[in-house]
Amino acid sequence: MQWRIQDPNQDTPVVQQFSVGPEFQFAENMVGAVEYVGNRTRNGRRLRNLNEGIISGSTVTFPYAQYGYGSAYLEQIVTNGRADYNALQMRMQRRMSNRLAYTVAYTWSKAEGDFLDHLSAGGGAVGNAPGSTYAMEKDYGLLAFDIKHRLVTSFIYELPFGPGRRFEPSGVAGAIVGGWSVNGILTLSGGRPFTVTTTDQAGTGPGRIARANCVGDAVPNGFNQGVDSWMDPSAFAATTLRTYGNCANNTVRGPGSKSMNLSVFRSINLGTEKRAELRLETFNLFNWVNYGFPASNISNLGTFGRITSSIGDQREVQLALKFYF
Repeated sequence: MQWRIQDPNQDTPVVQQFSVGPEFQFAENMVGAVEYVGNRTRNGRRLRNLNEGIISGSTVTFPYAQYGYGSAYLEQIVTNGRADYNALQMRMQRRMSNRLAYTVAYTWSKAEGDFLDHLSAGGGAVGNAPGSTYAMEKDYGLLAFDIKHRLVTSFIYELPFGPGRRFEPSGVAGAIVGGWSVNGILTLSGGRPFTVTTTDQAGTGPGRIARANCVGDAVPNGFNQGVDSWMDPSAFAATTLRTYGNCANNTVRGPGSKSMNLSVFRSINLGTEKRAELRLETFNLFNWVNYGFPASNISNLGTFGRITSSIGDQREVQLALKFYF
C-alpha cells in the first residue's frame, strides 16, 4: 500500500543563477568569450518514505505501524533538496567572412546535488530516491546529468561556385554546382555518472535506492575498460542483512558520446518573394556508436559492468525540398 502526503511546513524552492566573464574581439570578424556560470538551488522538492523502517540489531520497526499503517509506503514531499552547478564556458566565433562562419564552444563543468525533479529525473537518473530517509544529507554527490567536458563546434561554408562567388561556371555546369553551401555540427561529450546498486537487504521498505558498498577504485590503474567490463567488480560488494550501502550517488562515469551532423543545401530563387531550397542532410555522418550505461547491480555478477545497449541513432540520410513563399 502507498500513501501520498504533503509536508505542511514546506519551504519555497529558491534558485540563484549568476555568470561573469569578458567578451572580446581579437580580429575584425572574430569574437571570443570566457565566462563563469553558476547555479544554486535550495529547498528543492524531494520524496521520502515517512514510514521507513528503523533498524535495531536484526529487527526493523516501522514508526507509523502504531497508527495502523503497518509497513505501508508513506510518500512525502519535503523541501530539503540542494543542487550546485559550476562551469567554465569558453567560446570562439567567426562571423561570416569569405563565405565561412563557425563557432567553437567548450564547457568544463560540475553539477552536484542530492535531488532531481521529483516526478521525472530522466536519462537513467535515480531522481529523488534517497539512500535513507534518516540520512538524506549523505545523498549529495554528482548529479546524473553532470558532464565534465563538452565540446560543440558548428560551421557554415558557402562553396565558391555560383553567381557572385569566386568561380561562376555557366551553362549546365553552373546549374549543377552553383550556389551550394555546407554546414555541420560536431558534438563531443564526456560520460555521465551513474550509481552502483545492490539487491536491498535493509528491509526498511520502498522509496529508497539500495546503493552498494564501495571497497576500492572502480577503474584502477591498468584496468582495461571496455563494453564487456566497464568497472572492476572487486571494487564493490553487496550489502548484508539489515545494512545500508556506503557508496555515494553517481560514483562511476559511463561512456562518452560523439556525433557529427552534416548538410549540403542550395537555395534557388523563384522570384522576389519565393525560393526553393534543396537539402541533403546526414545525421551521425560517421555512424559512430554511442554506448549506454553498463549493468550496475553488483548482486548480479553475471551482467555487472557489461554494456548491452547503445544510445542515439545510426547514420541517417534524408533528401528534402523546401519552398518558401
